[in-house]
Amino acid sequence: MKEIIPSDVLQILQTLQSYNFTSYLVGGCVRDYLLGFSPKDWDICTPASPEKILEIFPEGLTFGKKYGTIGIKTPIGIVQITTFRTESHYQDFRHPQVNFCTNLFEDLKRRDFTINAMAYNPQEGLIDYFEGQNDLANQTLRCIGESKERFQEDALRLLRLIRFSSKFDLNPHPDTLQGALNSIPLLSYISKERIRDELLEIFHTSFWGKYFQTYRLIYSYVLPELSKPFKHKIPNLSILFSYIFQKQEDLKALQRLKIDKITSKRTAILFAHKYTKIEPDKIKIKFMLNKMGYDNFCALLELQKLMDRNIKEIYKILQNIMIADECFLLKDLKINGNDLIALGYKKEKIGEILEKLLHQVIKGETPNEKQALLSYC
Repeated sequence: MKEIIPSDVLQILQTLQSYNFTSYLVGGCVRDYLLGFSPKDWDICTPASPEKILEIFPEGLTFGKKYGTIGIKTPIGIVQITTFRTESHYQDFRHPQVNFCTNLFEDLKRRDFTINAMAYNPQEGLIDYFEGQNDLANQTLRCIGESKERFQEDALRLLRLIRFSSKFDLNPHPDTLQGALNSIPLLSYISKERIRDELLEIFHTSFWGKYFQTYRLIYSYVLPELSKPFKHKIPNLSILFSYIFQKQEDLKALQRLKIDKITSKRTAILFAHKYTKIEPDKIKIKFMLNKMGYDNFCALLELQKLMDRNIKEIYKILQNIMIADECFLLKDLKINGNDLIALGYKKEKIGEILEKLLHQVIKGETPNEKQALLSYC
């Protein structure tokens, strides 16, 4: 593993060692390496206290000092150094009381799954007290120790279980799965924002559909509107939720999951037109563009494409409309309210007249030219 460790990370390990603090790479970077992936984040655990870390690295960032974490800025990003710790007295099934220690084994055994509890340093090689490497080889996701205790300590681990399983194609160990299913009610203690964020990460994994039935009871608790998996990766949230939802009342999930207002509004617009049959008619398409806006209409086409609708002809017509710069919005009309005021129209009538003119232009009854529009008035 040493050959892929960035020089900046090696330098941090060597610096800590020079102060007699034997330190280790830990968690995701070790797991990802063993899975054949290039680690994105490099985390280090150490027996050095947070205060000592700051003495050694005075430029360190103290954003996680309460939990023993100091950040070190490097050219490859922030490397987090965390003091060995134990955790106890979990509050609200999420937040632990942290106690620092100097024992690597004690630090590793507090973690969630065996695959995340491996450590490495160049001198000792891989440290794997809980057979995480073996579990990876067997495509197994297993809690460290008693699964019931792990999930009671932190109920968010139920969703992390799904995420790791779905990301790395790992089958949950029977005891781990049973412990998770028995702990489902504890998710009520987790903030809706955290649940939302985990769900969105899960939906971007490659194997979540494969394990949907395995974790169906958990999905039913956090997102009952999701009745079946979908085979596509859908990066746009509005399209994703519009695709999932089957009935109007499902939109209430957006508020429950604390989805932002812009996304919620666009989702409502898309869902309202989800089952609309879009005819390959230029005038009708321009009226839809007028009603929905270009971005929302394009999102609707993407949604209907996911629903296996044939929209090739619609895309072609849309492309021609945009290339020809055809008018379908008030702002694109070649006259405006000031022109109508100059003709003597009252302000309260202007909006109505402009709308009528726009409709005439969309239908091709009047060209979008200033003189033609003025003569129509």
